[in-house]
Amino acid sequence: MSDQTVTLPTHYKHHRTYLVDQNTANKCHLLRGNLPLEDDGSFAWAKLDARLQELIGASFELGEYTFLDVTLIDNQGEGTSFDAELRAFGIDPTSTANNWCTLWPPYFRGYDTKTIQGTEIEGNAAHKGGLVWWPVQPCDGTNSSCDNIELKQFAFTDLIEYLNSLLNTKSKTIIYFHCMHGHDRTSAVTASYLMKYKGSTLDEALKSPPPKGAYIDGFEWEGTYPDLVKWYNTNYVNQ
Repeated sequence: MSDQTVTLPTHYKHHRTYLVDQNTANKCHLLRGNLPLEDDGSFAWAKLDARLQELIGASFELGEYTFLDVTLIDNQGEGTSFDAELRAFGIDPTSTANNWCTLWPPYFRGYDTKTIQGTEIEGNAAHKGGLVWWPVQPCDGTNSSCDNIELKQFAFTDLIEYLNSLLNTKSKTIIYFHCMHGHDRTSAVTASYLMKYKGSTLDEALKSPPPKGAYIDGFEWEGTYPDLVKWYNTNYVNQ
């Protein structure tokens, strides 16, 4: 558990975790979900282990894998949850080395978003893990807006490729990407990945449940995240 007393606005919900892709040869699994923490900021290890057994197989044991957390949340309005997630991986959010509190947008400010921070979860050497910070923001679907926001500020297209690269270069690793609630940002990444690497159509990616689409938990798309997916489909899937 974190040594900081916090109460987070949300917590891990197992029914928002789904398998997106896997590489059985090197035992890597790509999953989507929501914030992997409990209300008090502690890591939801047991609940994640139980859910992954449901999805991957009863013989699965999370302790035999490295858990790579790709967090899509921001350090602005979601700062309390972001800080708690950093602490879960042994990272001091007040450190001036990376300026965690003020670095925004990180990619635009020169931060290498492919950097894996930490080596274990909550100081437990038996729980191997690392954190990648790659926030996601929407655009309005126009090339001018999306090219500026997604390419120059947040490198969204690189994120999709990076997830696939991790799946094919790591071994015995759970790659878990998420935003706060596992909906808009997580669904945008899921839909884009499914179109790029799993052959889903745009309509399937936006409206179908797993494994073909990003529709889960009775969620309805909000804001301009569907526009982001449509822009990605037009410019990076159907070229």
